[in-house]
Amino acid sequence: MDSRALQRLIARYVATDPPDSRRMFYTYEPLRYVRLDVAPPSFRKTLAGFLRRSQVPLALYVHVPYCPRRCLYCTCNATACSDRARVREVARLLLRELDLLAPTLAPAGAAGRIDTIHLGGGSPTILADGEFDRLAERLRALAAPHGPREFAVEVDPRAVDTSRLRRYHERGVNRLSVGVQDFEPRVLAAVGRTQARAAVEAVFSPEVRSLYPSIGMDLICGLPRQTVRTWARTLEHVLRLRPDRVAVNPLNVVPGQAAATILRRRGPLPGPAARVAMERLTVDTLVGGGYVRTGFDHFALPHDDLARAVRTRTLHRNLLGYTPGVWHDVVGVGPGANTELGPFRVKNEPLGPWSAALRGGRLPDHHGLLLSRDDLLRADVIHELLAWYRVDVPGLERRHGVRFREALAAELRALAGFAADGLVRLRGEELVVTARGRPFVLPICWAFARASG
Repeated sequence: MDSRALQRLIARYVATDPPDSRRMFYTYEPLRYVRLDVAPPSFRKTLAGFLRRSQVPLALYVHVPYCPRRCLYCTCNATACSDRARVREVARLLLRELDLLAPTLAPAGAAGRIDTIHLGGGSPTILADGEFDRLAERLRALAAPHGPREFAVEVDPRAVDTSRLRRYHERGVNRLSVGVQDFEPRVLAAVGRTQARAAVEAVFSPEVRSLYPSIGMDLICGLPRQTVRTWARTLEHVLRLRPDRVAVNPLNVVPGQAAATILRRRGPLPGPAARVAMERLTVDTLVGGGYVRTGFDHFALPHDDLARAVRTRTLHRNLLGYTPGVWHDVVGVGPGANTELGPFRVKNEPLGPWSAALRGGRLPDHHGLLLSRDDLLRADVIHELLAWYRVDVPGLERRHGVRFREALAAELRALAGFAADGLVRLRGEELVVTARGRPFVLPICWAFARASG
């Protein structure tokens, strides 16, 4: 594609500002829905019923809401905290929530199906060793008798050393997700993150690598003071450290918040053309360096489970990211944690009400929505596009009992402009995002969600 044609497509489809976080599709949420308020007895009943009816593996996500200092780019459900007493209290309440959920999980047979545990935040590394040990022990007990296939922890490289990572391994952790974001000091300073390169390198030392079969690295593309040239240097460091997985998340914002304005004051943000150039550079560098592209924003080395899932076409995506094998439903624990059980999408109460409920000896309330059959259909299309850049039309029709062109007529009309520009094509039994269209897969997916409004 010549540069003029590319510039026209960028002007047409890529927003000037960082993308709206709703358009990232970590989990699907329709534009219009009826709010669902779920009291603890109803949540238990719904969870137990789902676990009795479904045979798919289950993921347990535990959210630690605190981090030592909030970075300016962060859109996570996190609060800066330096008060050890508050951290201790959250750790205690997480254990209490797990205790209250255990009677529902175990009799329903979930214990043998919890094959993934993910400890995230915030920053789980803010927990003291004893707090982490007790939480890990309780989580592994819930996943008994064989323990989880994967026990992953999000790691701040500034808060761990080899001794601590060895301790995590001894408590059953077998995958690390390391928040790096960028290697350029000027970029990190602009977002309020002080991070020595040596701290990152220590997590990828031979000793630590020998303990963990999978260590992933999280980056953010689109930060202040990033340029195509600085991003190339960051990717060179990635290839040198060679993480098993790499997640390259576009900088995104939460509607109504002033994050983009604040970040812009710290330095120029890459514009649409630079963001597309950085995305293309990422693909060329990582795939050229031996990585397999496992979805639109993830990469993995050939030996990793995600790369194998690409080869066997068993890659799936849920609110925790990409996962190998059968679709994993997620039960969320902790303030603001999300639960995704089939069409059921709910979120825990935020920190204040969540804490009050557990201090009172009861589970917190949940709020969310129940997806309709039409919502589930469009969610499936979006998932296939983000994982494969194509939709297997006969498979989709079998799963949902619909005629593709009839059920999604409005969505397909919304794609007319993309098709005219050569970015997508519907031919025979496939809807395909072309090689030309791959940098624009998010706006292509958004056409399906927008048509639902």
